[in-house]
Amino acid sequence: MNSTDIPEKDLTVQGRAFSARQTLLKLPIGIGKFKERTLFTVASAFALARYTEEQIRTQHPQGQGAKRENVPPGIQRLEENTRLLRSSALDVQNALRTLVKLPFVRSVTGHESARILGVAQALLSASEYRWSLSGLSTFLKGFQADSPLSLEELWTFPIALKLALLEEILAQAAGAFSNLPASDAALNASLLCTQEISLTDWPKQLEPLVPFEDILRQDPSNTYAGMDFESRDLYRISISKIAARSPMNE
Repeated sequence: MNSTDIPEKDLTVQGRAFSARQTLLKLPIGIGKFKERTLFTVASAFALARYTEEQIRTQHPQGQGAKRENVPPGIQRLEENTRLLRSSALDVQNALRTLVKLPFVRSVTGHESARILGVAQALLSASEYRWSLSGLSTFLKGFQADSPLSLEELWTFPIALKLALLEEILAQAAGAFSNLPASDAALNASLLCTQEISLTDWPKQLEPLVPFEDILRQDPSNTYAGMDFESRDLYRISISKIAARSPMNE
């Protein structure tokens, strides 16, 4: 299944509603706990991959790729994607230094986390873990109508999605191994979503969602629009650096 197989859903309203519930923290105090939770998620993902492979070796000596009967879809997909699970966890681990420097918000439960992670979790929930590029675009446009994301937040969005999906995979895995159909279905959906976002051309999808991109493309000579992606990004990075030293956002 790919994004073209999924019915398009306009998530603009959900994105805007979620934005209205967010309050940025000027002085977050929970960065340390957020870092600990993220590292725990990463370690747990590696452990789940190892446990799954051990289950294959002990219960199914014929091997990971062999066809077996009566294996729930979620567990089957997990067995086929332990490498993807590890690579997603490694991507999150490598990006943690960036995540903790991004704007933080406090959830209704009192937990502080990077705002972009909350956005990723809200998108996945609103789309019921069915990945579509139209859903991505409409949700982020709705969110940014009142709360523009920074350039660095937007470029970190794929990592935030991976972290949110790892959390969901870990939450459902135990139930799936215990033969709970609802957990298995949720595990299957999360793993399928993880597969699809790993294949997404992120620069192409995110560039139009940069809040100030349309302003740059108003260049009367049309020079900016005619540049390659790397050259345009130099302009965007320059704007981001200027904004960081001023009282105004990008």
